[in-house]
Amino acid sequence: MGVRDAVVAGFGLKTSRRLRKGSVTDEVARIYIFRVYEITRDEAILGEDDKHLDFRFSIQRRPGDVVVTTVVHCHNLLGRAYLAVITPFHRLVVKSILRRAARRGWPESPPLDAGRC
Repeated sequence: MGVRDAVVAGFGLKTSRRLRKGSVTDEVARIYIFRVYEITRDEAILGEDDKHLDFRFSIQRRPGDVVVTTVVHCHNLLGRAYLAVITPFHRLVVKSILRRAARRGWPESPPLDAGRC
């Protein structure tokens, strides 16, 4: 995230620091830097919108499995270029997020509560 933030700041895009700071001042529920769109017993839909693209990701638990789905809507050439650069790293990031969640007890832990984010 540090490398990403250093690169995107020059383009006027949201950095993780800005998103974490915003989570204190805005009325939007967040988990880490991601806006919470919906949380149910077995699924969390998170994401963010910016001028170059909007993205959502779903982490869904199923019996014996965890499914992660990402959807991206590019607004312009900057969004398409950004996506082309990060796509090769996407699987690594997703695996890292899932490992972190597993260390915290997910998916066996109780359902997420957006009100506590």
